[in-house]
Amino acid sequence: MKPKQSGRCGKRSIPNEVLEEAIRLRREVPKRSVTTLIQILEWEGKIAPGSVSRSTLQDHLSKAGYSNAQMRIYRKEPIAARRFQHANHNNLWQSDIKYGPYLQVKPSYLVAFLDDCTRFVLHAEFYETLDQQIVEHVFRQSLRKYGQPKAVYFDNGKQYRTKVME
Repeated sequence: MKPKQSGRCGKRSIPNEVLEEAIRLRREVPKRSVTTLIQILEWEGKIAPGSVSRSTLQDHLSKAGYSNAQMRIYRKEPIAARRFQHANHNNLWQSDIKYGPYLQVKPSYLVAFLDDCTRFVLHAEFYETLDQQIVEHVFRQSLRKYGQPKAVYFDNGKQYRTKVME
């Protein structure tokens, strides 16, 4: 009887010094593709030709935080917009009011509070009227369930301009 192999068959691992060199090369020029990184490593004699596959190096770079997508923030081209997100939950809550479905010819309004880090809906509810009490009610329900946030972000609509929301 033969013991089973552990892990995936044929999966190659990259030595740490080779991975560190690939990370150095990626940081040097963030636009470099994984194929180019492998080619440079082969030319410098760090790896034997054909010994490292593109997908394996890409997996290791992603785990280390140096994938192509993660390196876009270091490029010199102007970027129109970047994703905004706080690092920890309860750092920032966001809120907005949206029109919901019509109920017997009257519009309904959805008020929601979301955690910025996790994009988790803290509390959301539909209302038949659009006044200041609906925002305060949803905010109190969110506070009751998840505690106090460090900051709250919402537009300057009249429903949000109350003493409680200040």
